[in-house]
Amino acid sequence: MRPFTRDSETGKGAANAPVKISAPILVRSLFDELVVGTADGDFGDAVNNPGTRERYETKRATYRAACLLMAVLAEEQRNPKFALVREAFEREVLPAVPSVEANATVGQLKAAMGDLANLIDATERQQAVSWAHNWLLDAAADETNPVCLTLFASWWMNYYVSIVDSLRDFDPTE
Repeated sequence: MRPFTRDSETGKGAANAPVKISAPILVRSLFDELVVGTADGDFGDAVNNPGTRERYETKRATYRAACLLMAVLAEEQRNPKFALVREAFEREVLPAVPSVEANATVGQLKAAMGDLANLIDATERQQAVSWAHNWLLDAAADETNPVCLTLFASWWMNYYVSIVDSLRDFDPTE
């Protein structure tokens, strides 16, 4: 089998066909890269206080997972095969056994998804700036520079769009 290569013009796999991949492997790969791994550009380096840093990183990981799940759900609407990816995400990422801790994790993920939806649906720049300010303030970082806040909000919107675009390069299988 020929290794996967991207077409430089379309961004698709060889012959513009999505790459077949097992849904659990896709979820694990995306989760490791997009949630656990470090993604440049989200202003994490600007948070220097150790207590604030931990809170910021916890919130960032929750929102990254929420972005991934939102993208999978959006792609499932477009391509029903992504139900396999959603199910693999639920098995791999969400707690298997109901508990108070599991309910808190699911609640945090749902809240993050709702908050990200507000950002993605924002129609005015000021809404995005306000979103970024509130996000950072909740993570104990009081940023007020509108340029920094705009960049921060833009980073999250681009992060979501990039995940959606990446998912379209794959054809999930069991």
